[in-house]
Amino acid sequence: MEYQGQPAVAIPYQDAKGNLLREQLRIHLEKGHKKDGRFVWAPGRGIWHLGLDRLQAAREAGYLFIVEGPTDFAACICGGIPALAIPGANTWRQDW
Repeated sequence: MEYQGQPAVAIPYQDAKGNLLREQLRIHLEKGHKKDGRFVWAPGRGIWHLGLDRLQAAREAGYLFIVEGPTDFAACICGGIPALAIPGANTWRQDW
């Protein structure tokens, strides 16, 4: 896909039933000089956990890793490790 004329990867955030809640777009591989401009949110509302649609697999496994970011999440999933991710360290909320 494209975002403002440049290639982007859409990362879908889904609820426990697999319904799309929102997408985060990866638009750069490297952090910018002043801020991390690798990710932007597609239009929509809310910040969601990545992996809600995989919670049943975690229940069946009997454990769950909580990780930071879609890259760590993808590494866990590729390794067969049940995981739930927050979108980034600066999105963490104490009530979670």
